[in-house]
Amino acid sequence: MEDKRQPEDGALSFEERRREAEKRYYDTLAFELERTKRRWENGSSLALFEALLCCGKLQAPMPEWCVEALEHGVFELWDFKSKSLDDVFGSPFRKGMRLEAHRREAELSPIVYWFCGILIKGGESIGPGLFERVSCILKETGLGYIEKTTVEKYYYDRKKIVEIMQQSSHEDEAGRA
Repeated sequence: MEDKRQPEDGALSFEERRREAEKRYYDTLAFELERTKRRWENGSSLALFEALLCCGKLQAPMPEWCVEALEHGVFELWDFKSKSLDDVFGSPFRKGMRLEAHRREAELSPIVYWFCGILIKGGESIGPGLFERVSCILKETGLGYIEKTTVEKYYYDRKKIVEIMQQSSHEDEAGRA
C-alpha cells in the first residue's frame, strides 16, 4: 500500500526514501561483490565463500564469477581430479600463517578498544601512556600481557572498524529521515 501523505516542503516522500534505500542496498551489494571478486582473482579462496554468504544473507542472485568458480570446483571433485575443497579452491589461510596470533587479536582487540574508550572518557589522552596503562590493566586482570605497541595497533585497527560501522549506520539513518 502506497503512502498517500504529502511530504513537507523539501522532505522526501516515503516512496522516494524507499527508492533511495533500495539503490544504496544494491550499490553496497555491487561494491561488496566486486571487492570479493578482486580478492578471489588475487588468490583469496575465502573471498568466494564471503560472496556466497553475502548473496545468501541478502537473498541476492550469485554473480556469474561465483557460479563459474563453484561449477569448476564441483566438477573437479565429481571427476575425482581433486580430493579436497582445499585442492579445488585453495586453503583459506596462507602457509605459515599464525592462526593463534590472529585468533588472539580477534579476541582481544575489542577488549583493548573498550578499555581505551573508558580511560579516554575519564580524561586520559590518546598516546603511549594510555596504551601502556591498558597493557598493565590487561596483565592485572589476567587477560595476558600485551606490549603497549600491540595495544596501540589493536586500538587503531578496531577504531577503523568502529568508524566504518558508524558511518554505515549514519548513512542508513539519513536514508530513513
